Amino acid sequence: MRLLTFLSRRRIVLTLALLLCTVPVWAGDGPLERASLKGITSLQALIEPVQPDAERDGLPTSQLEADIELRLRRAGIKVVPLATEVLHVHVNTVKHPDGLVYAFNVSVVFYQVVVPLRDIRNQTSLPAVTWSVALVGVVPTGKLRDVRAEVADLVDQFITAYREQNPKP
Repeated sequence: MRLLTFLSRRRIVLTLALLLCTVPVWAGDGPLERASLKGITSLQALIEPVQPDAERDGLPTSQLEADIELRLRRAGIKVVPLATEVLHVHVNTVKHPDGLVYAFNVSVVFYQVVVPLRDIRNQTSLPAVTWSVALVGVVPTGKLRDVRAEVADLVDQFITAYREQNPKP
């Protein structure tokens, strides 16, 4: 029995390690990253579809989309479908083979169009990550819907950073 528990824990650790590998380290939530949000007037909210098994177990993509867009709008952030600035939210889940738990990671990443200094004369622009946060966790399958609160916390962190740079008039 102890060996089985050890193997199960080992699988969870391996799963978490694999999830961490899927979250590239780009920006962060420091003063420079927050400063990049100054002057943003609108954004597109892009929520990646959740894995089908996670949808069935209580984490529907449609609910995440509704939660996130409502939070942004309530904070006074204009959400438009085709804005060049994008708040990208990705919830990645892996269900343990025994079906009892999910490993998950949540990333909230802000992309905007930038012009590299080396090419400023040509005005070559490209999308770049200028702000991001992420987290990794494990949750019992019956509590998978609680991941919504984790997503909300990270989106709120973005809202705080945005509001710091763009105070309401």
